[in-house]
Amino acid sequence: DIGNGDMLVAATDSDEINLIPCLLAKNLNPYLIKVARVRNEGYLQQSQLFSPDMLSIDHIINPMSEMVNRIRSLMEVPGASEVVEFVDGRVKLIGFTVEKGSPFVGRKLLSLDREEKKILIGAIVRENQVLIPRGEDIILEGDLVYVVVQNSRLQQTMQFFNIKSEALRRVCIVGAGQTGASLAKALDHTKISVKIIERDSDTCAMLSESLDHVIVINGDGTDKGLLEEENIKDMDFMVALTADEETNILISLLAKGLGTGKTIARVSKWSYIPLMTTIGIDIVVSPRLSAVRAILQHIRPGK
Repeated sequence: DIGNGDMLVAATDSDEINLIPCLLAKNLNPYLIKVARVRNEGYLQQSQLFSPDMLSIDHIINPMSEMVNRIRSLMEVPGASEVVEFVDGRVKLIGFTVEKGSPFVGRKLLSLDREEKKILIGAIVRENQVLIPRGEDIILEGDLVYVVVQNSRLQQTMQFFNIKSEALRRVCIVGAGQTGASLAKALDHTKISVKIIERDSDTCAMLSESLDHVIVINGDGTDKGLLEEENIKDMDFMVALTADEETNILISLLAKGLGTGKTIARVSKWSYIPLMTTIGIDIVVSPRLSAVRAILQHIRPGK
């Protein structure tokens, strides 16, 4: 009954299987909105392939680029544990943990003054329970609070909640696969000092040729001596993006123990994700979750 459908989402693990249903659907229902998950860079570089004259796909989801975009959004708001952008980045949903000493601890939402009430608190996560806040609700220390904020009020909101907003200066990436290399390239011509650590010497050689300002280091990201030698304690972010998620967890914990400001680990196993904050890893990124979020944002733009 595709003729009566509104949208087709093709999200299997195979790019080709995702593209063929879009082609079939184009002929069966020309008004259908088509969303496809595509990972192959070769396809993505052929933009005409998705044009109305060919596959006519309305929205392409690339998990790796979505993950890179999410990491960059988190780096723009260093004090946040979650950043979701809407309206081309003009509005952000920011998640952060309420620390001890915050002026909001122990206060009812209805007690906020006129200036504070301009802050829209969308949700509170407390002990793995999601609360949709009302006026009588009280913010507690340790709550994960989600705030909706316009870019123009971002700094003011961060000051209200005592969120650190120092400019990002140093980032270390471990793993130069597709995601790690893409992140390094995205940060290459910024003011941020970036180092990338990769075991494979051939990959390091290729990266050194393509990057202008990023320092490429051939080494093992789990080597404590190497991390100390590269002054990991001075890094604002350590981003572990190797293909092995257990290695990413180990690297993140090691970096945290050596004094890194924040750690981001690529983790795909669903069973691992809820445990990450418990063991001390600040932020988890996942190709699957990034793809799901991108699809949902396209399906549910709302008002």
